[in-house]
Amino acid sequence: MPDSSPTRFTRLVGKWLCLASYALCIAAAYGDARYPGVTIAPVDDSLVAVSGLAMAVLGCIGLLAVLTHWWRVEWVPASALTFLLLSRAAPMWADLDNHPTRLAAAALMTLGALCIAKRALDLLVFFEQTRLAAHLKD
Repeated sequence: MPDSSPTRFTRLVGKWLCLASYALCIAAAYGDARYPGVTIAPVDDSLVAVSGLAMAVLGCIGLLAVLTHWWRVEWVPASALTFLLLSRAAPMWADLDNHPTRLAAAALMTLGALCIAKRALDLLVFFEQTRLAAHLKD
């Protein structure tokens, strides 16, 4: 039976993409805290501050989890970052009538949230597979 596991190069690319997604969450949080733009104006200031701090902390935890292969720990920031990004994108989608230029920002936040959600789902599937394999082994 041929080996269907991912190649070493594929795993390396996947790891770099995970690192980049968490680093970009940290950069977005820093950018919103340091230079808040008019694009996120429909989002409440307190939500921007709290979600920015949470995104920075969760991004750091995600980076550490990827580097140390703690996939169970990585599942938590991946899931939380999905909801944080979607909670920031929702007011922008609702305010497109007044400012159609916010379409790109809302779409990119939603895309980022969906990509991180896919990572969280991958980690959940991996957890279930390892749990079942360990249960069958016993």
